[in-house]
Amino acid sequence: MKYSLKICAAVALISASSSASVPTVPNRQYNYLVRVPATSLSCEQEANLLLQRFLGATKITEAQGTCKEVLNVTFNKKSYSLYSLMITYQAQSPMTPYSNTWGTTSQTGIPEGLLGGMYDTFQDCLEALPLKTQQYETYTQLPAVSAFCEVASHGHQFLLQVDGFGTPVNRLFTYHPRYTSTPELRAFIPELITKMGGQAAFTFEANSYYFAPQMLQIGEQSFGIMDSAAHCDAQTEEATNIMQKAGSTIMYTICTGRSGTILQAIADSSSYIRSDFGTYSRNYYSWSECMNDKARVLADEASMGNRPFGAICRPDYSNDELFKIEIYSHL
Repeated sequence: MKYSLKICAAVALISASSSASVPTVPNRQYNYLVRVPATSLSCEQEANLLLQRFLGATKITEAQGTCKEVLNVTFNKKSYSLYSLMITYQAQSPMTPYSNTWGTTSQTGIPEGLLGGMYDTFQDCLEALPLKTQQYETYTQLPAVSAFCEVASHGHQFLLQVDGFGTPVNRLFTYHPRYTSTPELRAFIPELITKMGGQAAFTFEANSYYFAPQMLQIGEQSFGIMDSAAHCDAQTEEATNIMQKAGSTIMYTICTGRSGTILQAIADSSSYIRSDFGTYSRNYYSWSECMNDKARVLADEASMGNRPFGAICRPDYSNDELFKIEIYSHL
């Protein structure tokens, strides 16, 4: 029993010694700065309201709100007043806001980074603030601490930003389709996002904005340009089957373009599809000859251990008098 007590005492001493040796990180001073539209309240009153929202969102206990200055600016030949506000707070590390920035980007699914503007006038941006703030709080489940408009680095003149603090339930993502000239596919994107579990929030130019816990894997596939709309329509079912075998469950396949000859699809898929002309590539003198030989070509591919999803007959782009069988399989 005495031996056991000595061990316990030794463990307690080691534990206490270990705890005492862990250094305490001292608090440091940090700042959170924003420029918000002026209101009927004074700049000092708005600084105090910002402070209360900041304290409630971050649980910081030592902070001060300050009105730095009132800015008078002119945008689109119209004058506006802005409040430059600063929160000074004590913490072991800086508090990083989770921001929804409503701008334009050409990078699929990337809401951060160098963003172009979405609004042509400052007034348009100001009028959008209430809705974007409501969407932020509804979808992220975080209280909005500030919402403001900024001059964009490129694109339309202004972008809108809403800040809060904490871990959002859903994040804002931007989806930029590769086939931006295809209005039918663009119109289907909000429906696809909803069916995939996201919340479609806004469509602007070619961009679709949505909220989701993580970026949705949306796949697009072009099956080429056919020689006629009829030959394109005849292969939409095959294109749909290819997307399904690649792992998609929600998709939209269409013949588009001015002449209805471009066969394209968009679907819920992160799978990459590759295409080639098979082991024994040959040319066909007509579309019907190509279609009649497709089953044999796919059977030959399968017999050699390959697993083709399907095949499309299309013109040979180097000689439009000829046709080729393009075989699709997993990358």
